[in-house]
Amino acid sequence: LDHDGSWSWIASATPQADAATLPPELPDALAFTVVPDKRPDVAIVSPGSDTAIGPTGIVPVYIDASDDHGVSNVSLQVWRESAGATGAVTRERIDVASPASPLFEGGASITLDGRKLEPGDRLHVTAIATDDSPWRQTTVSAEVLLRVPSLTEQRAMARALADSLASQAQRLAQQEKRLQQNTDAAARNRDLKGGGTSEEAKANGNAKSEGGKSQSMSFSAAEKAKQLARDQQQLGAKVDSLRQNAKELESRLKNANALDTALASRMKDIQKMLRDAMTPEMQKQLEELNKNSDRLSGTEAQKSMQQLGEQQKQMREQLEKSAEMLKRAALEGAMQTLRDDAKDLAKAQKQTADRMDGRQGESRESEGA
Repeated sequence: LDHDGSWSWIASATPQADAATLPPELPDALAFTVVPDKRPDVAIVSPGSDTAIGPTGIVPVYIDASDDHGVSNVSLQVWRESAGATGAVTRERIDVASPASPLFEGGASITLDGRKLEPGDRLHVTAIATDDSPWRQTTVSAEVLLRVPSLTEQRAMARALADSLASQAQRLAQQEKRLQQNTDAAARNRDLKGGGTSEEAKANGNAKSEGGKSQSMSFSAAEKAKQLARDQQQLGAKVDSLRQNAKELESRLKNANALDTALASRMKDIQKMLRDAMTPEMQKQLEELNKNSDRLSGTEAQKSMQQLGEQQKQMREQLEKSAEMLKRAALEGAMQTLRDDAKDLAKAQKQTADRMDGRQGESRESEGA
């Protein structure tokens, strides 16, 4: 059926029935509505919009699909638009899943290696969902573009990231300096050895223990010591994030053709310095500080904080040195990328001038004729 309608009941009398027999009572007609099979819904949820990519690496793509009959198959379709070349378009199909369920949430990865992507190239990506109905209806999602930035754009991105990382390293060095000062001040605080109010000292057992080798600390001092340890751990995570960003900067400089041997070596040194900034010794002191704070062991906590302060000093010096190296790398990268921008601009201006000269020559020839 392809339209709405109703089903009616029909009854007929038997041959033996006489004229006085009453007609049978029939149920009301059954109305029905024909609901057409809907096409499946499908969308690329990540990347949520057009995205800049590098010439190599992996791009994860996440998809949502649904259908009233069920989703039979989900796939990706990818094709490349070259910046300079023209010709036939080759469409690549990447199978994602065959869920056979009303809802699908998942994805696949698009490998960029081996595609020989050039600056300005674009990858067009769509998701395709087929339903599980007998008609196998198919829906194609909105398109997402994965774009390799032009060399000019990549140079600008590298300069911006380099400046940002140099400033970030300097801020982390300043934060580490303040944290070191707080640690030194806490290590000198008399609350570590049962100071504070007499009520708090009594509540926390302010007396010598373990044969007079250690004294209990106040609860508030223990909480401050734990907070110092947490602050240091958080700063360590920021330093590791900075290291990852330095690795990204190295990749961007390489993509912009601005990573010579000297600069590449400097970037490796920066990443190593940031990786080694938070030493195993510092991590050990943080663990000891937390343990001693839990035990309210003031003497041992004081010792842990004194040793932690020495480790923080070393970390601050590492960060300050890293900041200076990042500043220098940013300057070298900026000089190289700006030089390349100037060359490209000069080349483009020359090409424009040559075209204009050619047109003027053709115009004079036509006038002379």
